[in-house]
Amino acid sequence: MAKPKYEIYKDKGGKFRFRLVASNGEIIATSEAYESKTECINGVKSVTENSRKADIYDLTTGEKVDLDALRIESQDAKISQTIKRGKIIEDDIPWVVGLGFGALALAIALILLVAIQYGLITL
Repeated sequence: MAKPKYEIYKDKGGKFRFRLVASNGEIIATSEAYESKTECINGVKSVTENSRKADIYDLTTGEKVDLDALRIESQDAKISQTIKRGKIIEDDIPWVVGLGFGALALAIALILLVAIQYGLITL
């Protein structure tokens, strides 16, 4: 799969611009116009550095977006989709393995509890 990338190009007016292209080829952001290529490259650097630190505000509600809550919702949706599909894809393997180990640990704990209760194991 292709990686996301920045593309620098000249617009119809001869000014430099950059765009952020997603891994699927979709343009997801376009810059303002710059007089020089150096200014354009500095614009890419600035967006890259500042976006990592930036908070997200929803101006329709006036609230800061809670990214941790969005990650949880996204993971829950992914689990639901996998269960509905009835199959596992490569991206799902880490959480499926974790779920499997959790189920195994629970099964072992239940077996031990029953064995202790019936006197098959003594502590």
